Amino acid sequence: MSDRVIDLVKANWDVLLEKHGKSLYAMRIEDIYSLVAPKPMILYTPLAEMKIHALVKESTIEISWHGLVEKINDMTYLITDILMYPQTCTAATVTTDDEKYTNWLHSQPDEIFNKIRYQGHSHVRMGVMPSGVDLNYYRDMIKNLKKDDFYLFEIRNKTNEMNIRLYQNNDIPEWFVNRELQTTIAINGTPSDVYAQRIMSEFIQKKEYPKPPLEDKLNKAPKTIKGKKGDIKL
Repeated sequence: MSDRVIDLVKANWDVLLEKHGKSLYAMRIEDIYSLVAPKPMILYTPLAEMKIHALVKESTIEISWHGLVEKINDMTYLITDILMYPQTCTAATVTTDDEKYTNWLHSQPDEIFNKIRYQGHSHVRMGVMPSGVDLNYYRDMIKNLKKDDFYLFEIRNKTNEMNIRLYQNNDIPEWFVNRELQTTIAINGTPSDVYAQRIMSEFIQKKEYPKPPLEDKLNKAPKTIKGKKGDIKL
């Protein structure tokens, strides 16, 4: 257990205890840590998001894809593009021929190969929690991660539900980086909500209209009417 984990839990213990009560004592340290640890942000370019959406929407079987990722910092990752690779698919499985896949991977230019740090697949109309097969695949993929390297995994379905996980080879334990992440579309590298707020504040001025006379009159009208058994509130 790293000092970084223990220090963050200690620093937030009183707040956690007030919020979660005695149930906190029955939780594992990693689960407690996940309650207070900052959540990394995963950004998608519009191109990457449109490709994922189109692939999942149009396919009636389970499919997989790779993604190119730029690490902005330890807390922010940008998925810039999506690549399909040779695969054999059924309604609920994806398999690859080792030779074909390796040849495809090694055929990529260095500027592409070095950015392949993401693997996604569809669950069609099923839920997006990873299966035991998925988790074993994740472990195989990350076992050779170099120091300070990372890898992203995502599952999508046709209702656009997603399960995305980030693995980092640093002093943050694996169980933490599996937790829920923040995700959004990026426009020119900026989260879409931040972009929209900034551009609207720069160019849009809200015009205020005076209340129509009829609305003023209605607002001033009595809020009750006379009934046979007394006043009736409107």
